[in-house]
Amino acid sequence: MEILNFEKKHVKEATSLALANYYEERQFVKVLPEVCDIPDLNGFAENGLGVAAFENKKMIGFLCCDEPFDNAFRATDVRGIFSPMGANAAVSENCSKIYAAM
Repeated sequence: MEILNFEKKHVKEATSLALANYYEERQFVKVLPEVCDIPDLNGFAENGLGVAAFENKKMIGFLCCDEPFDNAFRATDVRGIFSPMGANAAVSENCSKIYAAM
């Protein structure tokens, strides 16, 4: 597995992977609405706070986040980050290992 910085050239493949994850989740949570797109990932490629996992030149996961923020969880000395829905995904096979590596 190769972990690279998330870049604009990864957006299309990441969008497809995130949609695939969403539709897989819909199989278990029937009340989730049908969607045909996820929010634009270009901002995450620009902020430099994301990574993408590849195996044999195929994206197997990506993890992006917003800018770090102070006072996370209402603690005064803790910085936090947030990865919105659609800003991360991984193939189902070895999913936990992929997320751990990212």
